[in-house]
Amino acid sequence: MIEPAGHRIIVKPEVAEEQTESGIYKPQVEVSKEQRATTKGVVMSIGPTAWKAFRDGSESTPWCKKGDIVRFAQYAGVEIDENGETLRVINDEDIWAVYRKNGKSR
Repeated sequence: MIEPAGHRIIVKPEVAEEQTESGIYKPQVEVSKEQRATTKGVVMSIGPTAWKAFRDGSESTPWCKKGDIVRFAQYAGVEIDENGETLRVINDEDIWAVYRKNGKSR
């Protein structure tokens, strides 16, 4: 598995569905558009200095961990292909929200 450097996080974006719930196949153009706009994914790995130093010099505890489902900026980071999987390498500050179940991380 690839490890992020510094304050970066590797997220596996949610894959756009190719069919609707009723079984109708979406046009490939629409699937591609949805995939590019995806802003939800699973945290795969966190860099060693994520949340360690903010612009004001303060530190914070990580608000997400490996396996959490997160929301992030639409065009955040860089897409990479690792062993046939599309991943995004994003900055720690680009995580907007973490999905919680009963007040705890999933």
